[in-house]
Amino acid sequence: MDVITLAEASFESDTEDAVWIPAVAAKHWVILTKDKRIRRDSLELTAVLTARAFYFTLGGGNYTAEDMARIILHHRSAIERLVRHQTPPVIAQLNRHELLLRSSDGELQPVKRKP
Repeated sequence: MDVITLAEASFESDTEDAVWIPAVAAKHWVILTKDKRIRRDSLELTAVLTARAFYFTLGGGNYTAEDMARIILHHRSAIERLVRHQTPPVIAQLNRHELLLRSSDGELQPVKRKP
């Protein structure tokens, strides 16, 4: 069964990343977010790494809700594969055309799509 839970349903909007990220990871939920601060916010990165979270951010422009839904659905099988086969923490970026997996040195590498 697929279930989507919005963070707002479980946490106040001003909840610190160091609080909500570990709570979400403890439930084995996948984090899908527009928040790109992980690229430059060491506290957020530390929270993801320490909590061993699956963290997917939508990179790129000002996506509408429909754009984001299309992008997530486009990459759904790759996301599911990563969650099944990778040991967390996993940090990745989604955009219209590719899913990029963040390596341990912080570089983004494309994830090959299965035919």
